[in-house]
Amino acid sequence: MPATNDAKAAARLVDLNKDIYQRVRAAGATLYPVSALPLSKAEWRDHLGQAFGQLEAAKQRYDPDQLLTPGYEIF
Repeated sequence: MPATNDAKAAARLVDLNKDIYQRVRAAGATLYPVSALPLSKAEWRDHLGQAFGQLEAAKQRYDPDQLLTPGYEIF
């Protein structure tokens, strides 16, 4: 039973982090990628802005097998 409670508590904290992120983002703040808040692919695109296309092209060129940093799920 404690593992279930721990998972629920962790999910609740991530949800709270997401709420805070959305509020500070609306105020013009920027998230530093190494955080406890997972971003969706659309949120990564928004976060990276105009640099996203360049990063995506570099990723395809230098890591075509998608081996490097798979955990962030940017692409």
